[in-house]
Amino acid sequence: MFPPQATTWTDDFLDQKRQMADPLADRAIQQLVEENGLEAAKQLFDRLIRQLELPLADMPASVRAFLNDSSVMPDWADEEKLALSEQVFLDHGPSFLLFLYFKSLPTLYACANGAQVLTMTGRLDDGRTDNFEKFGRRIGETAQFLVDVMTPGGMAGDAQGIRTILRVRLIHAAIRQFLPQAHWDDAWGRPINQEDMAITLMTFCISMIEGLERFKVSITDEEAEAYFHRWKVVGHILGIDADLVPENVAAGKWLLHKILARQAASSEAGITLTQALIDFSAASIPTKLLDNAPRIFIRKLIGHDLAKMLNVRRRIGCLGIFLPTFFQNTLQAVQSLDEESEELDNMLDVISMKLVLGAVDYFDRFKGRRFEIPAQMLEKWGLMNES
Repeated sequence: MFPPQATTWTDDFLDQKRQMADPLADRAIQQLVEENGLEAAKQLFDRLIRQLELPLADMPASVRAFLNDSSVMPDWADEEKLALSEQVFLDHGPSFLLFLYFKSLPTLYACANGAQVLTMTGRLDDGRTDNFEKFGRRIGETAQFLVDVMTPGGMAGDAQGIRTILRVRLIHAAIRQFLPQAHWDDAWGRPINQEDMAITLMTFCISMIEGLERFKVSITDEEAEAYFHRWKVVGHILGIDADLVPENVAAGKWLLHKILARQAASSEAGITLTQALIDFSAASIPTKLLDNAPRIFIRKLIGHDLAKMLNVRRRIGCLGIFLPTFFQNTLQAVQSLDEESEELDNMLDVISMKLVLGAVDYFDRFKGRRFEIPAQMLEKWGLMNES
């Protein structure tokens, strides 16, 4: 299907969007540098990346002004659709976390130009791109971002979902401010540009819907559109240009695959990030019995072509699996399953539930704080007594 918006999303249009970022957030960080000095801005950046909270009262004046102006919900936001989207996440949230790790993130890593900034941000502190703690923190916090945004009531007023989105927006602006220009190739576009933000948004909504379709999990058109509507609101608050936010699921699918066709290519950055994702899985919940499962799921969810670009090849016994040890006996058969096996499809719900516990465990061991999952979600997912 060719959506009406697609007539706007030409290669020339998207090329222009690669040179555009987020003027409002960029101005707030620039004003902070001008008024409080470079060191104050760097301290704010360090604070933003090391904590999940965003206490408004403690922010510098220019940042407070930006946060106040940017936290307003769009007038087209539909409360009924937002409420339905929360129910969709309650019903499928653990599966969505699986899709986040093994579909959304690898899809983004396959975008060669956009992947560059994801590795370079590790150099802002110590000049290295192989720092496991930094990659692990980002992967874990991405899951927390998804949970915060989808928490019931999380998109109302000064709720955690809104604060989380604005925190990410400020981090993006700080990265653009401090990324060493000597290391950046203008051919990649602006760091964290509008096109890259648009496909990132699509991987958080369209990739989830496609993941359910891939595993033949039923979802109504109304539910899919409601879930997509919530992410349209997220895109608005995140500073994505309105003319780059699709109207509906069909248009979202078209834009996702249009940008992929433009940007997908093998790159050292993408391969590094994907390997870090798999290594994070192994270290988070170590077990040696299911070494091949992360690669099986990545290949199944993003397809062989993108997987090949990321050097995700079929192997036996090479890496650990992102599954808790107490679950290993149930899923030992994954090693011998074909990637198209119906039995693998049927494991989705069980594996997804355990991924939630894995994220909780990682935060406990490496962050010194809890991975925040609302009680309503824990109860719905049957994890109230295990978190």
